[in-house]
Amino acid sequence: MFTRLLRRYADLSYNKLVTNLTSTPKAKPSDLTKVPFGTVFTDHMIEADWCEDKGWSEPVIKPYQKIPLDPSSSVFHYCTECYEGFKVYSNPPHILSFRPMTNMERFVISADAAGLPKCSPHELLKCIDELIRIDKDWVPQVPGYTLYVRPNMFGTHAQLSVTKPKKAKLVVIMSLVGPYFPSGYKPVSLYCDESLIRSWPGGHGHRKIGGNYGPAIVPAEKVKNLGYDNILWLSEGYVTEVGVMNFFVLFKNKNGLELVTSPIHHTVLPGITRDSVIQIIHEWGEVKMSERNFTIKELITKLEEENVVEAFGSGTAAVICPINKLAYKGKEYNIPTVQGNCGELTKRIFDELTKIQYGKVKHKWNHYIA
Repeated sequence: MFTRLLRRYADLSYNKLVTNLTSTPKAKPSDLTKVPFGTVFTDHMIEADWCEDKGWSEPVIKPYQKIPLDPSSSVFHYCTECYEGFKVYSNPPHILSFRPMTNMERFVISADAAGLPKCSPHELLKCIDELIRIDKDWVPQVPGYTLYVRPNMFGTHAQLSVTKPKKAKLVVIMSLVGPYFPSGYKPVSLYCDESLIRSWPGGHGHRKIGGNYGPAIVPAEKVKNLGYDNILWLSEGYVTEVGVMNFFVLFKNKNGLELVTSPIHHTVLPGITRDSVIQIIHEWGEVKMSERNFTIKELITKLEEENVVEAFGSGTAAVICPINKLAYKGKEYNIPTVQGNCGELTKRIFDELTKIQYGKVKHKWNHYIA
């Protein structure tokens, strides 16, 4: 069905890519340590428009600039929006990204969930690769610093009715980002409360759409004011995610060690880092890897019995984020970090993933751009 639709309407096409380079390149920051996350953008961006009766326009690489939008555009009223994010790494003489096609495939699925048009993930990635090549001088050469790629699609249909937008815009921008832990790798503390809900069965918590993240900002701030770094989200008593990351916990059972994470469903995002962790653990074959439902009651019981070995979050920004504390129903539980700032398995996974991401080892997940 999707193939037939692509034949009927114009799909996004790399072969139609138009390039319009800036004549006034920006000055690059002299000190990356003073650049806040996602505030400094490269010289160029990608822009393409879609309309219901014609399909996609030719994509254009153009100087980074503001976008004029009608105030009645559906994105402003009904959050008809989706996005993605992945990093570009420097390993001289190469620059590369980490499993970007998986991001593109997830982007297309999220667009559909937000009532937005689909596009070819392969063609979109080819366009993005060209954008990266054009702005390759922006890829940081300093260890721990990367170029963050943000594809974004949103409804531009100027109408206040609650319907699928008949017009949409695709934009890809890129930003300088530093290490998630600028002062050194360190664990975070979590706060858990059944009244704080990010996603729910039958919803769209498994998609990268803006409506899943905006409402989580205020609860996150409240938790920080209580002295904790992040939220352990629950859905009907089941543990789902931590902040904007997937959650993993290493249990000690009578039959050995079990690394557990919630399965993908309507309340859990199919994280690319999450999937990478699962594949690595299966390949190592040293501990049992389980994608299963588990409740906060099971987690607390394991903590009380001292059968939690370690825990961490996984995501694009942090890669692997160690966890050392959980607050639940007025009581704090310490989570072991035997290496001082993390668990042994946590650090081993982090090291393995970052080696692959920076191209220190050859791997099927390496995507070389230049």
